[in-house]
Amino acid sequence: MFLVFAGFSGSGKSYLAKRISKKLNCPYLNSDKIRKDIAQIATTKHVFQKFGKGLYSKKMTELTYNNLFNKGKKLLENNKFVIIDATFTSQEMQKKLLDSGVDFIFFWCHAPDEIIKNRLEKRLHDKKNISDATWEIYLKQKENFKGLIIPENKVIKIDTSSNEAFEKVFEVSLRLV
Repeated sequence: MFLVFAGFSGSGKSYLAKRISKKLNCPYLNSDKIRKDIAQIATTKHVFQKFGKGLYSKKMTELTYNNLFNKGKKLLENNKFVIIDATFTSQEMQKKLLDSGVDFIFFWCHAPDEIIKNRLEKRLHDKKNISDATWEIYLKQKENFKGLIIPENKVIKIDTSSNEAFEKVFEVSLRLV
């Protein structure tokens, strides 16, 4: 089963996904890492481009998500869970998940704008953070978001500004074991 951590940039999905991956001792796949691996760019190098352009073009995004699903399916052969960490803000990428043939739970991560803005600004100075998202990218993601097409019974909304976010995700994950 895929445990999918989705949401706009800065929503806290990667933070939760990494923690849950360690707690459940299962593989973790991050779209930012896969995207940079495909482009042969070091994960420590930031690539700032306009929304939907270059490294973040529609074609590159499709390639990234295809790679994410293919790797995830392969890892499921030997693991009960695989953590998938990607925005899934496009309905096309959500449809790819629905059509993947893999059972999943979709954790939609969110937080108030002021918290996300603060997180994104801090990340720009963190050399270990592989994300290239900026406040401007976040605003474009929100502007272009057409909503979720994932069935409601598969979606769990997580307010990552809450201290209980990790506990809530872990509790749900334990029920799946």
